[in-house]
Amino acid sequence: MDRIASAYIAQASQDQITYIQSNADSWGIRTFGTPLHLIGKDADKGRAIQFINDNINLFLPEMKNIDGLLPIVFGNDYNDIRLFEEAHAMGGIGVMVKDSKGYYRVPNEEVPPYVVKTEGAYGYGMKEAIK
Repeated sequence: MDRIASAYIAQASQDQITYIQSNADSWGIRTFGTPLHLIGKDADKGRAIQFINDNINLFLPEMKNIDGLLPIVFGNDYNDIRLFEEAHAMGGIGVMVKDSKGYYRVPNEEVPPYVVKTEGAYGYGMKEAIK
């Protein structure tokens, strides 16, 4: 389960952030964003959604006779590609949104063809995709 976990550091000095970032590789984590987001190098969002699907009754105990989910997932970086792949395999939809600077973090040729790409960044891209 530790491979699907992540954490955010909401309050830290620049020295603390620099220390975390400079040691991240040796600790087996990746860092990005503000607030500082930490995620295990081996984190696999595709595996995470598959776990949720396989154990859906843990997450939706009040629902009876549910076979799984039909995911609609959003992402903006390389660590979302596996999530898109797994969502697609489940019959769901993957949506790639731009970052806050208006760019896709993954080159077009590396985004699977079944992934919807929006022009909006983050939440704006999510709202755009709903239409």
